[in-house]
Formats: sequence, structure tokens, C-alpha cells
Amino acid sequence: MTLNSRFQTRERSVGKRAAKMLLATLLPLAFVAIDASTAQAQIETVVVTARKREENVQNIPIAVSTVSGAQIAKFNLTSVEQISQATPQLIISRGSSGSAADITMRGIGSSFENIGIEQSVSVNVDGVYYGQGRAINEGLFDVSNVQVLKGPQALFYGKNATAGALAVQTNDPTDQLEAFITAGYEFTAEEPYVEAVASGPVTDDFGLRLAVRFSNQFSGYLKQTAPAGIYTTIDAATFAVNHYPTANPPDYLGGDQNTLARLTGKWNPISDLTVTLKGTFDRLLSNDNSTNVVNTYCPLGYAQSDPYHMPCTRSFAEPQPALPLAIAQIPGSIAGKEGGQDFEHYQSGTLYANLTYSTAKYTLTSTTAYQHLINDWAGNQNFTAAPLVFADEHYVWNQFSTEERVNTTFDFPVNFSGGLYYQTTDLRFLQDVYFAESQNTAAPRPLDEFVSYNKNSGTVGHTYAAFGQVVWDILPNLEFTGGARYTQELKSSYFYQPYVNPFLTGLFIQYDPSNPATSVTADQHFHNLSPEATLTWKPEENLTLYAAWKEGYKSGGFSDSAILSTLTQPSDLQFKPEKAKGVEAGIKSIWLDNQLRLNVDAFDYLYSDLQVDFFNTPTFNYITLNAASARTEGFEYQAEYAPESIQGLILRLDGAYDDAHYGQFDAPCYPAGLTYEQGCNLLRVIGSKGSYTFSPNCGTATNLCDFMNVTGGPTSLAPKWTTVLGEDYDTPVGNGLKLGIASDVRLSSGYTANPFPSGVAEKIDHQSAYGMLDAVLSLSSENGFWEVSLIGRNLTNTFVATNTQGLPLSGGTTGCKVSICGPQLVSDQGAVVDDPRTVALQLTVHY
Repeated sequence: MTLNSRFQTRERSVGKRAAKMLLATLLPLAFVAIDASTAQAQIETVVVTARKREENVQNIPIAVSTVSGAQIAKFNLTSVEQISQATPQLIISRGSSGSAADITMRGIGSSFENIGIEQSVSVNVDGVYYGQGRAINEGLFDVSNVQVLKGPQALFYGKNATAGALAVQTNDPTDQLEAFITAGYEFTAEEPYVEAVASGPVTDDFGLRLAVRFSNQFSGYLKQTAPAGIYTTIDAATFAVNHYPTANPPDYLGGDQNTLARLTGKWNPISDLTVTLKGTFDRLLSNDNSTNVVNTYCPLGYAQSDPYHMPCTRSFAEPQPALPLAIAQIPGSIAGKEGGQDFEHYQSGTLYANLTYSTAKYTLTSTTAYQHLINDWAGNQNFTAAPLVFADEHYVWNQFSTEERVNTTFDFPVNFSGGLYYQTTDLRFLQDVYFAESQNTAAPRPLDEFVSYNKNSGTVGHTYAAFGQVVWDILPNLEFTGGARYTQELKSSYFYQPYVNPFLTGLFIQYDPSNPATSVTADQHFHNLSPEATLTWKPEENLTLYAAWKEGYKSGGFSDSAILSTLTQPSDLQFKPEKAKGVEAGIKSIWLDNQLRLNVDAFDYLYSDLQVDFFNTPTFNYITLNAASARTEGFEYQAEYAPESIQGLILRLDGAYDDAHYGQFDAPCYPAGLTYEQGCNLLRVIGSKGSYTFSPNCGTATNLCDFMNVTGGPTSLAPKWTTVLGEDYDTPVGNGLKLGIASDVRLSSGYTANPFPSGVAEKIDHQSAYGMLDAVLSLSSENGFWEVSLIGRNLTNTFVATNTQGLPLSGGTTGCKVSICGPQLVSDQGAVVDDPRTVALQLTVHY
């Protein structure tokens, strides 16, 4: 064992001891609250901007869950997927490729495999829409709150909010001088981190706030188990067989280094005008782009392409070979940026400007933003110990958006809110794929010597929207709101494969400038009107009842990261918009002299043309399809209790029941190797204009079936029941000290983690019911000058899969009758998983 290995083992054992200590301490301390002194206690008023204006969450007709900035800091939540673990029916999966994010709410979402797809849950930061899933890499720091808005939010949040919206509010400069520094160490990933904030007035009418955060993992969350290996090639020019060593892989996957900075200026030149400017920089460096992917099911007990026969189990370990050195050493190659090591480099910058002019009668708001994002990565894409499949990527995203909005506050019963929105986006995508023993010393470019095929694609988009809402106070306690948003989109896209290894031209299509059939272009035009209407009744000050009809719209698009092969159709690279419509009703109430908050919400939404991503393992292809329909229906409940008799104690309950399932949907056969008898019994027949029908005349070795009927099956990531139980207790303990105890318990029923629920897939891709515990133990000065915290997340070390898919180069013949082709192996399965147990020791000092 090396000195470094002994050090890592020691550090991880320290983390386990800290977790046990935290659990052992919390149990007896929980009883301290019973004897606490009595005093008046009330639940806090929560202010949200769900309708693009500040309102008490109890008064608005929208189902909202909020996570405060204090709670984010307390539990050291540094990413939006960690926020989802505290929110029922919200599951966020960080992907290794494509758009890199799957945000699913109430069982509705889109897998991350396709870089051209946008999310069903809109992500907004300070009122600015983040149009790409890779925004999930944006660090969560110095945040006022995160609002989780459930159900279609088209009116105020626009396209791509068919399932809901995440609204992140960052902190503005303070009126008084404020500064703090937080430093901590997380034991599992051996990660020191520091965050510092300085804020206050510079002049009477101008303030600044600077927030920075830096963290560096010396190991990672998943143990890397692959050895150094040999990558074998056959030279297409000479037919020589060559063997190339790979670099030595690291011991752990991750090694993330994250640098974040935000500078905010706020200026009030006159009493009615506020100008806010923000600039944010984010850089994430990692030793692998698949640091959270684990092999979870292999019919042989090990991956079918793995000569080492490493066990395939649900554990926090994964074989991820490093790159062949011969590829990494080619001058100018993306793959060589880290000398043969797998890596991901994410860097983004955002500039934001908000002008608000507010009078007693109206408020005018202008919000403008520009984002530039670059993401490069290279790594193993076979997800086994064998160095067989590698890829690299260079991705650039530019986005400009502006929204002009007006809200009236006249004294008479009718008021108006509305505005105009414009967005332009530019996506550029380059990728090299290395597999199938590819080499060609006669390749036109030295960069392509080992390339199997590469891709070049892009999409330029323009979005125009107008929205308006009428607010009518029919009676002092009865309000009707009605409005709509009209959206028009123009997208221009291209896709071609500049180079294909000569051995593979029978499968992958190489671009030929003289042959239009060797590339795909698309000029897409979408338009939509999404109306909504809501009736809100407040029979008492602390009681709100509402019922709403809502519609939502999600952009159609182009599969920029697909593959053009002889097995796919050009029309497969385009997909239609997704739409939603349905009803929502709820009751919000406060009881017991402001000690108890109780909210209940019921919903029923029908989705048409639901966008579903598909990774075809035999053809190594990504396709986005439109399911004919899906439905999500259920109810949610929230309770918060701050008892008078126990000062400093707050108890929370946030839960949901949801039944999300497909209507009519003929889906691709999944997993690979699914036989005719197992449900893969339809053949897709392509028409002359790209439309298709399904035929049952298939199942032979020369006429394989490729689709299956999954009507009525569950959608992906749709547990029936989810509940979060939380408590937060602070109490003085004497000598000017205060003790804090906080915990969150997440309970979830089981679900399918893949969008294609064949009987086989539902078994091998099933995430069982689970419980997960987060807890914090803190000691601080009563004056708030300093605080020391021990923070444990996933203390139960629960293994939770948030996405599953078939692994490349696995699975037998798909869509054949057993009587003709014999029994088949289904494909191996990999899963994106949540972090294992983490324990951090943290110190915060305030000025």
C-alpha cells in the first residue's frame, strides 16, 4: 500500500467515525428540546417571486417549495442536484455527456444524452433563463433562496417550463457593512473549501457585494478500479496491428476543483430607480467527465466487454480507464489536454443587468443577460475496465436575452402584468469518438489518426415572446387572474461527420461536400400560445384557496449530438415541441396563532409529444423521440410547525403522491437484446416524408423488430411517494454559546430510472425504495460572530440511481424471436448515482 493510499484510507475512516459521532450525538440531543424554556414562536413569512413580483408564498395560487439561503449554508448545499434531495418529486441527474442534466419534476423530464434538448424544468437565476442543461455545473453559493415552482409555468417563465421551474435568487449588496468567511473540510472526497463575502455601501446610493468560493478535492466520491491497460488498433492504411498503453488512472473519480466569483453592484440614483449589475465566473475542473456513473447490472455478473471480469455491483466504485497515450500525445488534440488522463473542464461567465423603476401606480423592469460557456472533456465511454471506447468534446454556448416587463398597482380592481422577451442562442459542438480498433496513419489530418468518426454540429436560435396577465379583484377576498404567453422560435441547425475511419464507412456516413445526403440541415419554426386562468379566494387572512387551468410549452429542436449512420434517418435528428395542459387546485393555511403552516395541492396534467431521449447501444446512437402522451396526477402536502412551548424549534414536512405514466407510446426496444417474446415486437416503417408507422411483421434474423408498446407504463424517475421530514433546533447552552441541531430525512418509494419501461427494463433499471438522512450539529456564539458545524449528508450511505442506460458494446440481437435467433443477453446497465456519505467540518466567522 502506498503512502498516499494509507493517507486516503485513514481520511475516509475519519469521515466514517465523524458520521457515527454525529448520529450518536444527535439522538440524545433531540430530547433536549423537550425541556426547553417556553417563549412565543412563529413560523417565518416566506417571500417568493413566482409571479415576477415579491409576494408572500401563502397568498399566491402556485405550489412552491422553498429552500432558504440559511438552509443552503447550514447543509453546505453546493449544487442544484443537492437541492433536489430536499424537495419531493424533484430529481436532478448530472450527466456525463449530451446536455449533461436531467431535471425531472412530478415524473416529467428529459434525459441528458442529447446536447440539443432543453429541460422540462426551467432553470432561472435572478430572473434569467439558463437555456442549457450544462448550467447544472454552475456552483450554488451566496444564494438568498431557491424556489421550486411546480406545474407548468409558461406565463412568467416561458418555454421549457412544462413541468415547473427552479428560480434561484442570489444576494444583493447590503445596507450595512457585512463580511464573513467560511472554511471547511469534507472527509470523503478530502475536500477543503473556503467561501468569503464582503458587502456594504460604497456611497449613499451605491453598494457592492463580492462573493468568492474555492474548493479542491484531493480524491473523489467514487473509487476508480480499472488498471492501466493496452489499447489495440488495426491500421486501415497498412493493416498492421498495434498495441498502445494507456495512462495510469487515478485512485478516485472526481478530484473536482471549483472556482466561483460573483460581483454585484446596486445603484439608486433616484428614489424610484434601482440599477443592479452582476458578473459571475464559474470554473470546474475534474479528473473525469463520468465521476458519478456506476455499472449496476450485468447479466454475466461482469461487463460483457470486460476481459478482467470485474464484478458489476451497486457500489460506489467504477472502472474508468485513462486515455491511450498515443491519442493524448497528438498535438492539438482535445484528448491530450491532461496528458492522457480523463478530464472535464467547464468554464462560464455571465453578465446581468436589471433596471427597476417603481412608483405607487406601476413598476417597470428590464432584465438583460449574456452568458458564454465552454465545456471540454475526454474520457472512457465504455464504462468497463477494458480500454475500448473513448471520446472527447469541445462545446461552446452563447446566449443573450432581454425581458421588458410592467406591473401595475392601481387602486381600482383591475391591474395588469405583462411584457416582451427576446433570446438568441448559438451552440457549437465538436466531438471525436475512438473505438473499434480504429487507426489510419494515412488520415488527411494527424488529429484523425485514431478517430473512428467525428462530429461537427451547431444550432442558432431566436425566441420572441409576448405575455400578459390581467388581475381582477372581483371582491376584496376573491381574485381572478387570466393571461397567456405567445412564443415564436426560429432554429437553424446543421450536422455532419467530417471524417470516418475507412473500416467504418459502411456504418457511419462521412461528409462529402458534393453530396447533400451526407449531412443534415434543418430550419425549424415553432409557435405556441399558452393560456392560464386562476381563481383565488381568501375567506380569512391566513387561508387561501385556489384553482387553476394551465398550459405549457417546451421547444422542439435538433439532436446536435446524434450520429448519422446507415441505420438512422435524417428525420431522427429533429423532434417536435412538448406541450402540457391541466388543472391544479390547493389550500394554503396558517393556524395556531402563526405557529403552524399547512398547505395541500392537487394536480392533473396531460402531456402531448413528450420528448424522450434514447441511446441505442448496438448502433451507438442518440435519438430524441416524441411520446404520443403522458399524464401526471397526484397531490402534495406541506407542514411547518414552530411550537410556542419550545423556543427555537421548527419541524417541517414536505411530501407528495404522484402517478406519472405514458398514454399511447410505441418506444424503441430497450434494453438491447430484448427479444420478440419479451415485447420487442414492432417494426418502424419510415415513409417518404420521414413519417413512420409500426408493423408487427418482424422478428426474423433478416427483419428485426425495433420498437415496443409501453402504453400505460411509468415514466422515468417517477416515485409514487416521496416525503422529506426536517427539524431545526437552536438553543442557548450558557456562557454565551448556542447549540444547533438540524436534520432532513428523505423517503422515497421505488421507481424506474429509464424512460422505456419494458418488463425487463423495469426490473434491471429499478431503484428500490430508500431513506436518506442529512444532519448538522453546530456550536456558535449567541452574538453570531462565529459558528462551528459538523455536516453530514447521506449519512445512511444510501445508493440512489437517478438515471440508467445501456452500456456500449453490450447486448445481443434485439427484436428477434427466440425460436429463430435463440436466447439473447440484454445489455449491461450503468447508472448515474447520488453522492455517498459525506461529512464536513466547517467554521464560519462573521464581521
